[in-house]
Parts: sequence; C-alpha cells; structure tokens
Amino acid sequence: MRAWFDSNAITAANVQVQRSYKSRNHALRALWDVDRLHHDDEKRHGCCTCGEKDEACPEWSALEPVRDMLYRWEEKELGRLEDGLDHGLPRNHPRVIALRNQGARHVR
Repeated sequence: MRAWFDSNAITAANVQVQRSYKSRNHALRALWDVDRLHHDDEKRHGCCTCGEKDEACPEWSALEPVRDMLYRWEEKELGRLEDGLDHGLPRNHPRVIALRNQGARHVR
C-alpha cells in the first residue's frame, strides 16, 4: 500500500514540475518576442533596435535585468530542439522555422 501512495505522490510531483516548466516557457516565449523587437542595435551603439536610445525605450529597460537569463534559456532550448527533444521555443523562432521547413520532427 505504501508503494502505491509513494508512486502516486511521485506522479503528482512530476505533473506539477511539467506544469511549472510549461508556465515558465510560456512567459519566456513572450519575453523572447518582445526582445526580438527591443534589443541592442549592433549598428547604432547605445540604441535599441526600435530606434530609441536604450534608456529611453521602456521595453529595452524592462528586459535588461532578465536578458542574460532569457538568452541562457534560449540556448538551452535550442540544444533541446537540435537534439530532437520537446522544447519551449516559440513557433516563430528562426531555428524552429528552419527545421520545420526541413521537415524535422519535434518542431512545433
């Protein structure tokens, strides 16, 4: 009987972990979409890609404290994508689109 309860507790914990990952990925996909439009402009030092100065762009400023974490998440998810695993990247990510166009599996 104890093994059955332990098994159910482990299953419930795993379900909760998966929900947490999905929730986190959902939030990070939204941040990634904003970052696509508001990040450092490589051609204009100190400017956001939207054309504003970095400090004057509210989106750039809001993302700056989490940008490194966002890019680490993206790199980890790219690795999962390349390995053919489920990933949390957005459907409009360039690598997801490229692999989808190649007919790869596990690409949403």
